[in-house]
Amino acid sequence: MKAPRDFRPTMETYPAEVVDYYLRSHRALAALSRDADGLPLGKVRFPTPEVRFIRIHLADGFALLAMHAERHLNQAY
Repeated sequence: MKAPRDFRPTMETYPAEVVDYYLRSHRALAALSRDADGLPLGKVRFPTPEVRFIRIHLADGFALLAMHAERHLNQAY
């Protein structure tokens, strides 16, 4: 599945910057998951980034982010 145009990297994006951004964003995600410890993950809901009127549970959001990260790793491989 191709990424939506707004989410595709430009030709001006350099691999080292992409890797650095990827690592920083996943460190931030790890911190968020630690901060969520003890929250009712099946009750807390938030809007999705692309379609704001769709709201998902925090547990599903963490699962989606993990799958999304795996997708990026498979693309890089």
